[in-house]
Amino acid sequence: MSPASADVVRGVFDAAARGDKEAMFGLLRPGVEWQLIGLIPDQASFYRGREEVWAYALSMAAQIEDMAAELTEVTRSTSTWSRAYT
Repeated sequence: MSPASADVVRGVFDAAARGDKEAMFGLLRPGVEWQLIGLIPDQASFYRGREEVWAYALSMAAQIEDMAAELTEVTRSTSTWSRAYT
C-alpha cells in the first residue's frame, strides 16, 4: 500500500478520535462503506456513507467513557482495507 493511502486511513481514525467531523468528511468519499469485523456484539457491522460512519464514531464515544484507540497497522488485501488497533 502506498504511504499516501495509509495516511488517509490513519487520518480518518485521528479525526474521529478528535471529534473532527469536517476533517473526517474531507478524507472519506461520500459513498464510503465501513465494515466492522465482529469486534462489538449488538452493534451493526456495516455503515454506508460519511454520515453513518460519523454517527457510528459518535455512538462509540458515547457508549465507552474515555474511549481511545491506537491504530497499529494498516494493510490492504485486494479491495479491502484492514486495520489493527488496540
